[in-house]
Parts: sequence; structure tokens; C-alpha cells
Amino acid sequence: MVPAGQAYLVSICREVGTYPHLTEEAVRENPDELSAEELHAAAWPIMVEIADQQASRAVERFEELHGTGRTSDEP
Repeated sequence: MVPAGQAYLVSICREVGTYPHLTEEAVRENPDELSAEELHAAAWPIMVEIADQQASRAVERFEELHGTGRTSDEP
């Protein structure tokens, strides 16, 4: 989840929240002043970066394990 709000509110959210999937990056704008489309457009690049990092880690892990009998490249 990408938090959205003024910096001090995002900070409070991090301090008291227990949700384990809160991104480090945040949309540092008042979400009440953004349309759903604008909010999505602001958060999307954050999520793309995270997805790219996870995909890179998965490829690296596959390459580490390839040939050990612990991976398969057959669907």
C-alpha cells in the first residue's frame, strides 16, 4: 500500500500502523485534493519500481539456483 498525505501524517501512520506491506515511498500530497486518477498516477511509479525490484530479485535467485535441481525452466 502506498500511503498518501502530508509528510507528518504519513510519519504518524508509520509509527502507529501495523500493516506489513506499507511502502517506504509515499505520495506526499493531500489525497483529498486529488481525483482518483491523479492519486493513481502519483502512486503508480512507486509500485512499478517495487515490482521491477522484485522481478530482478526473482531472476537473480533463479540464476543462483539454476542447475542445482531446485529450479525448472519447463512450464
